[in-house]
Amino acid sequence: MGDKIITAGILFPDAAIDQIRGKQFALWQGGQARVESVADYGGYTYIPAGLSSSLEQALCLPAGIEDFGSLEDLIGDLSKGVASCDVGLDQGATLLVATGIAATWVADCAPGRLVIDL
Repeated sequence: MGDKIITAGILFPDAAIDQIRGKQFALWQGGQARVESVADYGGYTYIPAGLSSSLEQALCLPAGIEDFGSLEDLIGDLSKGVASCDVGLDQGATLLVATGIAATWVADCAPGRLVIDL
């Protein structure tokens, strides 16, 4: 299509590109998701960053896309993961950290900096 841009992910007003394992992208647009090896958007061709498989694993990049259920389920799963770290957080602080983790995924949409004050 157009100029090539290497990225691990980018958010557009009506779409998102997220890198997943295997130098692939999860493309989200119009309420639909699909997996592609490159993405064309706005006259540009987006290429996945050349991450090694060990770095992909360390970053916990997903292998594909799937429904997660609801936001409540997602935050609940994140809370369980935070609680399993056994760092002495009470239930309220664990929920705050889990919500903060989820917020980092859309930080570029926030009106300011994200701060977790325990």
